Amino acid sequence: MEELSTFNKNSTRESNLSTLLAAFITLLIVTSSTSARADGGDTFVSDNLQYKINGNGKTVTLLRYEGNEPSGSVTIPATATNGGNEYRVTSIGDYAFYKCTGLTSVTIPEGVTSIRNYAFGDCENLTSVTIPESVTSIGNQVFYECTSLTSVTIPEGVTNIGEFAFYGCTSLTSVTIPESVTSIGNGAFNYCTSLTSVTIPEKVTAIGYDAFSMVKHIINKSKCTDADHWGAIAENGIVDEDFVYQDDKKTKLLVYIGKGGKVTIPESVTAIGKKAFYYCTSLTSVTIPESVTSIEYDAYYNCTNIDNVYLYANPDNFAWNEEGKDDFKKSGETKCHVLSEYYDKYVQNYAGVNVTFEKL
Repeated sequence: MEELSTFNKNSTRESNLSTLLAAFITLLIVTSSTSARADGGDTFVSDNLQYKINGNGKTVTLLRYEGNEPSGSVTIPATATNGGNEYRVTSIGDYAFYKCTGLTSVTIPEGVTSIRNYAFGDCENLTSVTIPESVTSIGNQVFYECTSLTSVTIPEGVTNIGEFAFYGCTSLTSVTIPESVTSIGNGAFNYCTSLTSVTIPEKVTAIGYDAFSMVKHIINKSKCTDADHWGAIAENGIVDEDFVYQDDKKTKLLVYIGKGGKVTIPESVTAIGKKAFYYCTSLTSVTIPESVTSIEYDAYYNCTNIDNVYLYANPDNFAWNEEGKDDFKKSGETKCHVLSEYYDKYVQNYAGVNVTFEKL
């Protein structure tokens, strides 16, 4: 019943987030359209880029790319000229490069202060972006599902990271959040499944729902305390090579942050924590020593490429709360090798675990 309760809770969380995200996208489209009409301002095209002159008459917002979709590396100009007048580019507008699937890298010039909603959303081949120190605002869904983006440095001066700003950036392995940031929106780094560790600076006072869902490890220097609300798997702890432990005794393994392949859990470990290997699709083999006495729920959730588990724990002093159908490979294809004297007890006691037991 505990497993079912946890499953229902996780399902509710995912359902709530999906509903929130769908409603948010609808609202964003409506408000962006309304905002575009309300802003007014003359527009012009220069070098295939459309701009809107801002209210001060001296600066412009880049609205969109005209003509053929941009591809490869793009450097946004710092100024734009129209009718003999030169304007400074200070903003990248809503949906400016939306779904530009040929775009691989972007350099944003110094002088730009804001990157607005969905500016680079769904640019699935964008691998790198250079954000200048002048930027102070990163809007909602700016890099939404940029699935090839590998790293990003958010410059000092940015105070707010918008909702779902980096949602679904599944190749993102590193991100630097500056000390100036005070708020991180709902789902900001949700589904960044390759992001192993993020440091939250001390000035942050607000972190949105599921902001770090599926991020493996958070180093929290702020006074925000509800890690379950953010969705991070592990907070703080002790990092030693590929593992994060609860404390320096290294008896409870909180999360694995390595690159996968064959993994041997250290003999100091007695407990493998909830979601410790969550979505580690690069794992192929795991060796669990005799010292381990418990494996918590969803420890190997969606580890779909593990061929073999080598388990040396004594079943008389062992608890395995791992009965989800999405743990390990489908249909029990993952083989769990146990000592021959323990085989019958494992088959009897853990028939619900999604593995096929075999004798060592």
